[in-house]
Amino acid sequence: MSKSIMISFLSTSLDGCTNDKRLTKWHPNAGTALSSEPQIDRLILLHEKKDEVLASLVGEEAKRMRNDFDVQLMEVSSSSSDLSSTYMTVLRLGEHLQFDPDDRYYLNITTCTPIQQICFCALAQSGRWPVKLVQCLDAKADNLASTLQIIDLDLSRYDVILNQYPIGTAEGTDLLKGNIATRNTYYNQMIDSIQSVALRSRSPILLRGPTGTGKTALARLLHKVRAQTTLLPSRFVEVNCSVLKDASAMSTLFGNEDGALQGVTNSQKGELQFADRGMVFLDNIDELGMHEQAMLLQVIEDKSFTPPGSRASVKCDFQLIAATNKDLEEMVKCGQFRSGLLSRLSTWEFRMPSLRERLEDIEPNLEYELRKSTNTLPHVQRFSAKALRKYLAFATSREAAWVASFRDLSASVERMITFSDNGIITEDVVQEEISTLRAKWSSLGLQDVFEDDLNPGRTTLPGSVAYDYVSMLIPDHTLNRFEHNQLDYVIRVAFKCPSYAELTRRLYGEKTGVNPAQKSRSYLVGYGLTLEMIKEILQPLND
Repeated sequence: MSKSIMISFLSTSLDGCTNDKRLTKWHPNAGTALSSEPQIDRLILLHEKKDEVLASLVGEEAKRMRNDFDVQLMEVSSSSSDLSSTYMTVLRLGEHLQFDPDDRYYLNITTCTPIQQICFCALAQSGRWPVKLVQCLDAKADNLASTLQIIDLDLSRYDVILNQYPIGTAEGTDLLKGNIATRNTYYNQMIDSIQSVALRSRSPILLRGPTGTGKTALARLLHKVRAQTTLLPSRFVEVNCSVLKDASAMSTLFGNEDGALQGVTNSQKGELQFADRGMVFLDNIDELGMHEQAMLLQVIEDKSFTPPGSRASVKCDFQLIAATNKDLEEMVKCGQFRSGLLSRLSTWEFRMPSLRERLEDIEPNLEYELRKSTNTLPHVQRFSAKALRKYLAFATSREAAWVASFRDLSASVERMITFSDNGIITEDVVQEEISTLRAKWSSLGLQDVFEDDLNPGRTTLPGSVAYDYVSMLIPDHTLNRFEHNQLDYVIRVAFKCPSYAELTRRLYGEKTGVNPAQKSRSYLVGYGLTLEMIKEILQPLND
C-alpha cells in the first residue's frame, strides 16, 4: 500500500522551546502528524548530531498526536552557506533516502535554510528527487496541527545551478562508450543522442546494426547510466529472443497459469513482470512469433497484460530497448513482423555502425582490449611500436573485412596476447595473426583482389577486397560459370533492394504482372535464399 512521506529538516527555533510551553505552542514537524490535505503517514526528520535530543523529542510528540504516525530520524552533516557544497551534500543525502516509486513524497522547505531551499527547488524541478515541495504552516487549531500547502514555483531563475550538474554528463557518455576514447564522429554523436533519450524519454529504443557491433553491451550500459543518474530503483531484464521457441516464448516473457500452454506444466511469472518500473532489453526481437509480438504491443500501449490462463490483468510499465540485425520493414511486408509493433519500437531508432565504418576507432579499442586482458593476466599487455604500426596498417586497410565487427577484433587481440611472451606483442606475432585473419576471411569467400581474373562472378575495384557472394551464401554449390555469374548478379542487386517487388522490377522491368514480388522470391528460394538472408550476411562486408 502506498504511503505519503514528508521529508523535513528540524528547526531549532520553530520546533524547540522551553518544556512548560511545549504543550501549548505549535511546532511544524510535530504538527505534520495531524495535517489533512495531504495526510502524512511518515515523517523523515533530518537533524544535525548536536540536535539529536530535540529531534527525538519532536518525534515522540508527533507519535503521541497520532498513534499510527511513523517518524524516522536521520542524521545529516552540518549545513553550509556555500551553494555548491550544499547542493552536493543534498545529492549525497538522496542516496540514503531510498525513494520507493510506489510512495508519494513531500519536501518541507519551511524549516530549511535559504541555501537549502534553493537546492531542494532545483532537485524537485529537475526530477532528481521525486518530491513535491510544501510549505508547513500553523493551522491555528486547538490540536496544534500543521497545514501543508503544495508549492508550484517557477524555478527558471535556478537554471544556472542545474546547468552546473546536467543530467546528461560527459561522465555518462564515457560510460556508454565503455570508457573508450572513440574518435568516430557519427558514433560519438549517436552516443550523445542515446544518452539524452534514455534519461529523458520512456519510449522504446530500437538498436539496429550487424552482428558484433555492440548492441547488447550498449543496452547494459544504458541501464547502468540510468540507474546512476536517477534515485529511483531500476530493474534490468535481458532476454535473447532467438532462444525462445514455441510455448516457451510466451511463458518466458509473459508467464502462465498451470496448464494454460501446451508443453509448459507449471505456473510461473514472466520476465516482463519482473521488469515493472525498470528496463527490458529484447535482443533479436525479430525472432519473436506473431502472437508474442501482439502481446508485447499490448504491454507497450496499455502498460498491462493478462498472462495465458489467467483472468487477472498484470500491471507492467518499463522502458524497452530492442535490438535487431534484420530488415524489419521487409519482414512487415512479408507478414513476419507486426507493423504496429515496428511503429512503436522505432520512436527512437539508432543504427550501430560496423567496425569497417569506424576504422579510426580500432586503435582505442585495441587499447581497451589490452587493458581488459591485463586485469586477468600477470603481465601488462602491450604492442611493440613496430608491431602496433604493422597491425594498424592491416586492420585499417581494405583487405581487413572484419566480418563480425568488434567480435573479430576482440578475438584477434586474444590470440595475439596468448602467443606473446612477457606481455609484449611482437611483429612476428602480428604477422601470424594477419595470416590467420586472411585465411579466416578467405574461407568465407573473400579472396585477394589480384586473383579476380581466375574467379567468375565477382566485381571489384582496384585495391578493394573481392567478394564471391555466391560461395559465401551457398558454400557447397556446384553451379557452372553461367549459373554462378547470373546468381551473383541477382544477389548484388538484391542486396540494394528494399523489397522483393523492387528486385523483380530491376531484374525484369516494369511489366512484371499483378504480383511482382513472387517472381524474384521464387527465384531466390530455388537456391535456398531469401532477401533477408542476403542482407544479414552481406551487410557487414559492405559497411
